[in-house]
Amino acid sequence: MRTTQHIQYTTRPGTAELNADLIRGVFAELAEIGPSDIEYAAYLLSDGQTFVHLFSSSSGGAPLTELPAFRRFQAAASDRHLAPPVSQ
Repeated sequence: MRTTQHIQYTTRPGTAELNADLIRGVFAELAEIGPSDIEYAAYLLSDGQTFVHLFSSSSGGAPLTELPAFRRFQAAASDRHLAPPVSQ
């Protein structure tokens, strides 16, 4: 069964570009290893601070969460986010 998640959060002022750089690192690493069952997209909304991530996989989040780039993205996320992400 395929799992899909919608994750949304707003970054603190001055941290959106760092957040976007870390996301680009995740995409670069995904491109290198090319897991076939992951669909992942991230968007910055027009306010310049709110991010939306869409993630879908038939094997859960493990292939994504095991990436070093994803771990770097998550490492100080609470310092960049105004509030915890909302996941649906």
